[in-house]
Amino acid sequence: MTIFRSALTIVVASLASIATCDAFVVPAARSCSLFSVSPAHVISSASSLRAEAGESEGEAAEASATSPEGGEGQQGEGEEEQPKEDPEVTAIKEEIAALEAKIKSRRNDLASIIDSVETYSKAGYARKVAEMDQISKMRGAASKSNESTAKATILQDFLPVLDELKALDEKYAGDDFAQSYKALRWDLNNAMTALGMSEYTAEVGATADRTRVVAVEEQYSDDFAKGAVISPVAVGLELQGNVMRMAECVVSLGSEADSKAAEEEAADGDAAAETGTDV
Repeated sequence: MTIFRSALTIVVASLASIATCDAFVVPAARSCSLFSVSPAHVISSASSLRAEAGESEGEAAEASATSPEGGEGQQGEGEEEQPKEDPEVTAIKEEIAALEAKIKSRRNDLASIIDSVETYSKAGYARKVAEMDQISKMRGAASKSNESTAKATILQDFLPVLDELKALDEKYAGDDFAQSYKALRWDLNNAMTALGMSEYTAEVGATADRTRVVAVEEQYSDDFAKGAVISPVAVGLELQGNVMRMAECVVSLGSEADSKAAEEEAADGDAAAETGTDV
């Protein structure tokens, strides 16, 4: 564009010189025209055009080299820079965060104060007394239960001795010399009773409790339901609910007719199932 402007300037200057020649030179000397421009003037003009073109290119190259972003900077001119946050807004946000942390701390302090009021008030004191009383009762019951269980376990080891003395009394019942030792069994039995041992027996007609009674015999009975106690056989021994020896009894199997009917029905069902499988 600069070269074109310089060429246009030269042309205009040439036309002006021609017009000057027409106005001020006599007709005889009207040999001055566009083609009468001297070669030296044309060479000078061309040289000046080349110099201007070189200067323009040098300025453009220098501007491109000294640009901080270079070619990449020109591509990023269209991108808008993110605006920086206002310092006042930043200060407000920091203040809000500090206030929220303070509120949270105050709430924790309030909850702690409320708990302290509940604990150290009259109602709180009464509640704590009730809790301690309940804990004391539970510990006492547990201790008592553990004590009775320990006693039952220890006395259970003396039952074979008691049985042996009883068998010897029966064996030497007619021996006068043995009668002087008969009191040993009663003394041992009384000592164990003093420690809490007691006898119990199976209740007739009640359902046999397998944790307290053992069935030494089972019989069919139309009068007693299946699993009920028909008759006691031997007493059991316990210490405050801790069974030391189970009671013995006879247990009912229920009606014999009902039992046979149930067996026949079960057999028919098995046969039907086998027939269906074979088919």
